[in-house]
Amino acid sequence: MINESSTDEARGQHSRALVLGGGGPVGRAWEMGLVNGLAGQGIDLGSADLIIGTSAGAVVGALLALKQGLDAPVHFATAFASAPPPVHSGDMAVLGAAMMRAAQSPEPEPIRAEIGKLALKAQTISEEASISRAVFAPFVGQAWPNQFRTITINARTGQLQIWDASSGAPLERAIRTLSFSC
Repeated sequence: MINESSTDEARGQHSRALVLGGGGPVGRAWEMGLVNGLAGQGIDLGSADLIIGTSAGAVVGALLALKQGLDAPVHFATAFASAPPPVHSGDMAVLGAAMMRAAQSPEPEPIRAEIGKLALKAQTISEEASISRAVFAPFVGQAWPNQFRTITINARTGQLQIWDASSGAPLERAIRTLSFSC
């Protein structure tokens, strides 16, 4: 990648990537506010050559890549009301400990698979109910933007999964895969 960037710079072009993380409804609102604030200063983050997002960042990144407005007010009451049931605090302690082990491990996949087993056992709303939430409405039926990727972790194997236009998944389903807390 460094060589490509150097070559691009030599031709007077720049390769730019935008990476957006998670954070649920609050993270999504913060990212949207940041994007709008920078746009007000003439900085268009949606013009990045590559936009990568996970969870809330996948929602915001896809909106940017689709050139859809981010200036609509965030309806927190709707976002929280349509969110899946909360995770019990005991489960969060187990989850947090496993996440720390994975982050510190030279081989995080088996630990991520342990986390995935917890996720697969968790009580959640159905996929159809999740997709029908307002947060995913802008993506239904949309073609994948070429510069957009979303990253998830396979709950069974613990391996990272990159979703893009070649993945064969509808955009709204790939975004929803890890955006259950948005």
